[in-house]
Amino acid sequence: MITHDLKLVLLLIGFLIPQSVDAQYRVGDRLVVVTPTEVRVGDRIMQMLGRGQDVRIDAIEGDLVWVKHLSTGWISRRAVRTPAEAILIFTDQINWNPFDAGAYYACGVTWTDLNEIEKAIGAFNQAIRLDPQSCGYNGRGICWARKGMTENAIADYTQAIERDPLAAVSYANRGMIWNAKGEYIKAISDAGQAIQIARGYPSAYSIRARGFAALKQFDNAVVDCEQCSLISTKGLAGYNDVAWFLATTPDLTARDGEKAVEFATKACKLNNWNDGSMLDTLAVAYAETGNFDEAVKWEMNALEIISDRERADATFRLELFKSGKRFHHEVTDLVVMSNLK
Repeated sequence: MITHDLKLVLLLIGFLIPQSVDAQYRVGDRLVVVTPTEVRVGDRIMQMLGRGQDVRIDAIEGDLVWVKHLSTGWISRRAVRTPAEAILIFTDQINWNPFDAGAYYACGVTWTDLNEIEKAIGAFNQAIRLDPQSCGYNGRGICWARKGMTENAIADYTQAIERDPLAAVSYANRGMIWNAKGEYIKAISDAGQAIQIARGYPSAYSIRARGFAALKQFDNAVVDCEQCSLISTKGLAGYNDVAWFLATTPDLTARDGEKAVEFATKACKLNNWNDGSMLDTLAVAYAETGNFDEAVKWEMNALEIISDRERADATFRLELFKSGKRFHHEVTDLVVMSNLK
């Protein structure tokens, strides 16, 4: 039986999470979960998502959206909002209950998505103070990575893993840092741990594939890319990630333009040449080989269909290629990773 007090709590939560079923979400949008929800495929529950988890929409069908996190499946669009809307909701929840560690964590994840890193660190600090669970450390680790503070990031990911040895995301995130630091064997090990915990986790295969590719173990990299593509042909793709890594890494021993073109071409084929981000990667790969005519051609094709969020960066790269310059990352640029990736 639902008590009077519980009815009051549910009523208050209802006020704090206004409905927006008519919101015009689009495929490719990144949204934030504002109320715990199930990811379902048919009658099967694939995953539970808590407040603050960010998801990408791969399809929309009525009141349902197909999203990708550790697993893929359908959720109600009532459970998600844009990051800007989500911040308002979580802030209201904190004002109502200043001891709500989950709301602070959700704020931290959302501030991270909005690239407000200092605000995110402050929110994660509060979440950890109130409830030192693995999620808060993982979230703060992502912030340190965004700031290029890789040792702090590794320390927080390690804390997260110690608190929850089944934290696949923390293993994967730490693997991303190891790749950025050129510690490829450690990256392969951490990504492998993430895969053992969550075999349907595409990012883990992608991270391990990058480690294999850096060590010139291309056959192993292809195996992981194939598995990644089987899990999620839309959105994240192992072939695309490996191509980007091989073309842009500051590690000269790992960089390989010809292989980057090979992997990027495979990614584009898998996505029927209609993913602007992957066409952008192909352009970057051609530039690394010195074939700037092809780089310009594919960057222009990418700009015809690329998302608004990526347009400025792609336009910048087009101008680089027109002037005969390659595009490379600094070390700190390689460790940016959200909860979704």
